[in-house]
Amino acid sequence: MISKLNFLVLELVFLFVCLLYNSVSPQLQPANFLHPWQLNLGACPKFMAKEGMCPKKKKGGPLSDALFGRPRDLLSMFTAVIGGSPTGAVPIPLKYESPFFEGDIIMTKKKMAEMKSGKKRTGRAIARNSSLLWKGGQVAYQIHRDMSDAGKDAIRQAIKHWEDKTCVRFHKRQPKEKDYIHFIPDYGCWSYVGRRGGKQRLSVGYGCENMGTVAHEIGHALGFWHEQSRLDRNKYVKIHEENMINGAQENFGILSKEESKSRNYAYDYNSIMHYGATFFSRNGQPTIEVTKRGLKANVDMGQRKALSDLDIAQARYLYRCNPKHKEDSTGECFESAKNDGREYRGTLDYTTDGITCQRWTALWPHNHEYFLNNTAKDAKRGVGDHNYCRNPAGKRAKPWCFTTRKDVRWQYCDITVC
Repeated sequence: MISKLNFLVLELVFLFVCLLYNSVSPQLQPANFLHPWQLNLGACPKFMAKEGMCPKKKKGGPLSDALFGRPRDLLSMFTAVIGGSPTGAVPIPLKYESPFFEGDIIMTKKKMAEMKSGKKRTGRAIARNSSLLWKGGQVAYQIHRDMSDAGKDAIRQAIKHWEDKTCVRFHKRQPKEKDYIHFIPDYGCWSYVGRRGGKQRLSVGYGCENMGTVAHEIGHALGFWHEQSRLDRNKYVKIHEENMINGAQENFGILSKEESKSRNYAYDYNSIMHYGATFFSRNGQPTIEVTKRGLKANVDMGQRKALSDLDIAQARYLYRCNPKHKEDSTGECFESAKNDGREYRGTLDYTTDGITCQRWTALWPHNHEYFLNNTAKDAKRGVGDHNYCRNPAGKRAKPWCFTTRKDVRWQYCDITVC
């Protein structure tokens, strides 16, 4: 039997390996980094512990819990961290317990009890309650003084990514501002969903210093739940409970209409808010399987690289980034020799109803044959790997586009033709 002293030595060695790994250039690090649910195993934020929300016998950190709880998995921890495991496997407790909802979401003790009881888990999973949105898309934030340099860089990159793709804007918190996101270096990666009022913690702990991971957590703070929690998800994926960690089944529930609303946006396998195929797997086999149309789509399920087209479209809708014609028109119009706007080559990318356009190269949510993958013909018609308004070959009255909503196939754009 290994003594506690030997365990302490092993833990120190493991920490040294982690520090060495973290110092490697990002280009040399394995692509299948650990995801929030893995990094959060055995973790419990200090403020949640004070509220009695941590499972019993949790020591307050994934390293001590995993090492002292299941020493035979020490080798698995090393291989996971250095990228030796093809599945990114990490040691897991025999019975999964977590103070988090769906792996990386935190909430009040009362709300957690409601959600985990199933009473309100009856769908894009975005916050239905407008009070959870940040007013005017303006988000104040503060970074804890103890945040690592890698964490600060990841936060800044994630903020820039959201600002580049949407109208949401972040600014450093001023003393008088009461509502703000406080980025802290606690255990793991986690966030509240939507604006909760006051100082709102968002953790970027060790192992979470990745732009995509932080962008995911910011997505929660802006009002996004996990994509596979939406009401219609069973039409697009199959859930395999037989492959899950014992006790992790509660992380694969469906949100109620009271909690989220899809707003008729298409299901998004590629969302930065979607689980990966093997999240919470006990055996490396899929817990989520792509079905139906997704089998033919270019699926990158569980990616944490960038916001997907539909992530961007929904965020722009949620925060009213696309002004409608009647609210924003200057009275100017596009002069067209053919009187149908087929020559338009501008960058407007939303419709008269303020719906963000679908890329011409994309076949989801609407399948079409406008993009021919013929450089000359596509250039002549103005279509390509973009979502700008066009009127290919003048087939309609003015510039239009396919929409990112599943209930509206196409719509005219906010352009007047002279």
